[in-house]
Amino acid sequence: MSGKTTVADMAARVAADIGIKHIVPWALVVILGIYAFWQRKLRMLQIQTDAAERRELEKRIDTGRSSSHLTADGRTNPADRE
Repeated sequence: MSGKTTVADMAARVAADIGIKHIVPWALVVILGIYAFWQRKLRMLQIQTDAAERRELEKRIDTGRSSSHLTADGRTNPADRE
């Protein structure tokens, strides 16, 4: 491949021009931000999955139990924010 420019060669040149010390921190921020949003989505889905079963079990234990009126995904009811 003598005399030919490869993708890796171009990437190395760009990294050298920009400076690898600036790329790594921003790459980590982006990766960790995506991971955080992904974990939040998984947590919300798990709450929704467990909510109906938990509500049924609580009714069996104590029929007079009052609800906290949280939304199905575990967030505070908008009416309670006032």
